[in-house]
Amino acid sequence: MGRQKTIYRNEERLICSASAFLQAYSDWSVQVFDNLSREDADSSRSDPCEAKLSFPSNLIKNDLFQKFQDEISELKLEILLLRQEVLKNRQRIIALESKKKSNGKEVRRRVDSMLLLLVDYGGSLTSSSIKAYMGLSKDELYRTLKCARDEDLIEVSPDPRDRRGYIFSIKTDSSRNNQDS
Repeated sequence: MGRQKTIYRNEERLICSASAFLQAYSDWSVQVFDNLSREDADSSRSDPCEAKLSFPSNLIKNDLFQKFQDEISELKLEILLLRQEVLKNRQRIIALESKKKSNGKEVRRRVDSMLLLLVDYGGSLTSSSIKAYMGLSKDELYRTLKCARDEDLIEVSPDPRDRRGYIFSIKTDSSRNNQDS
């Protein structure tokens, strides 16, 4: 997740830098062409023969200015496309993160089975008993317990007889909800 935020920041910085560059470049090109036009106007006033020579230079300047404008508009379009791509990537990442946080149907089914098992055995069982009764592997048991703990359905306390084990007790609020349904 930290890497994705870094990617967001880098993409945003790139887009902001490109936008700022385009704006500065556009302002600079307008200033340069304005200065050139003023210089041509000043020089054309001094000598009528040079006025004929400045006509083609104005065409060249206009042509260059048009090329710069075209390049700037292409870069602006590219920036807009990059922004759209960043938004799509953000939406994809958000969807993937929410999908990662949600547990699958199988885990949900195991949590329900474990809650029923806890209710049937008086509200609490050891981790080894739950594992044996449900026939789960260690990974499946931990995934199921994590889901139940995240949903605040069970309480976990250390087993005094087995230092490595835990006692899982169903919370009173969730036992009422489970019996109602």
